[in-house]
Amino acid sequence: MLIAPGQAASATPAGHGPSGSASGPLALAGPAPEQPAPEETTATYAPPEITDGGPAPQPPAGGWLVGDAETGEVWAGEHIEQPFAPASTLKLFSALALEPVLDKDEVYTATAEEVRVDGTKVGMVDGGEYTIDQLFHAMIMSSANDASYALAEAAGGQDRAQELMADLADELGLQDSRAVNTSGLDADGQAFSARDLMVVAHHFAQNDYLMEVAGTDVYDWPGATDRDGRRWDGFQIQNHTRVAGRVDGGLGLKNGYTQNARGSFVALAERDGRRVVSVLLRNETMTREAAVDLLEWGFAQSDPEPLAMVRMDPPDDDEPGASAAPHPVAENLHAAADDDDASAGTAFPPAALWGAGALAVLALLLGLVIGLRASRGRRNRRRQRDRRSARRPGAQPARSDARPARRPRH
Repeated sequence: MLIAPGQAASATPAGHGPSGSASGPLALAGPAPEQPAPEETTATYAPPEITDGGPAPQPPAGGWLVGDAETGEVWAGEHIEQPFAPASTLKLFSALALEPVLDKDEVYTATAEEVRVDGTKVGMVDGGEYTIDQLFHAMIMSSANDASYALAEAAGGQDRAQELMADLADELGLQDSRAVNTSGLDADGQAFSARDLMVVAHHFAQNDYLMEVAGTDVYDWPGATDRDGRRWDGFQIQNHTRVAGRVDGGLGLKNGYTQNARGSFVALAERDGRRVVSVLLRNETMTREAAVDLLEWGFAQSDPEPLAMVRMDPPDDDEPGASAAPHPVAENLHAAADDDDASAGTAFPPAALWGAGALAVLALLLGLVIGLRASRGRRNRRRQRDRRSARRPGAQPARSDARPARRPRH
């Protein structure tokens, strides 16, 4: 799945075959066959000149955004609430749902079901034994769909994994999104918005274990013995995202591609105590380049004006207005479906029911609310920068504000 446009799935790694034999097409073993070449596109992307105060890059994407990964400020974007097929960026969400209920040292025995999974695979062999930690590395680093399937099975099965993801969506207040599988392979009803992926990235970044995995560049995938007693050699896997260690301050996170979803990407970086996130969905070309350019543009802005505020954490039950606004709220940059509807996203009655004076008052009040939220967002960002600077006078230490692990659900 996470194959860049025009790039085929990787062939069987050198030496990955039964010990003492050349690598070959053995049944139910080895990485996936090559995927069909992506459809041609006439879309283009011209990397812009990035300046403080200059326009943001304009990727040829269905929905995209760039903003502050801590406060939820969105500085630029389009159709941030519109759901699109997420491809393998969904693995950030499924990993976040599965990680708290799994023991990293537990050993999982692969079956033929993992071997038959579509798309990009790490090359699990039927009967091979792998730890949960190894499966998470394969899932996040090399976007292995077989590892994603195995992790769902280890958590109680595919249906149980769907329940865990539904619970997490409710917990995070995701409004525009629905997960059907743990891999991100195309499925009816499966879709995520750029706004919700921004929320997912925020919480993923608070999980120390998952961030360590996402920041790993190279990992030794173990050898295994299949059910017929054949020994398969181990090999190295690489991080497909190419953000951590490749981009200044890069932390990860995930790329994705299917013919239906096109290119998708969630990128995260931190510089001088400031975390910037970019999200692209249904991007037509040069997806990674556009994601990195958006990060660079975000860091180049000395005091960006927020165009929207995304609620990164759902409100507490006793917070005023919590029952009326249980989901992340974007105040601008609505979904494409809203563009032609002047009243979409507002709670006011039609204009015909109001006098001109009442409309003027309401418009003034709405402007004041938006202005206050934007001002509060800027103050929150400055306070968070100060706190992070105080904690990190030199090299970046491990984060101590990791999200508390949720109790395993039985």
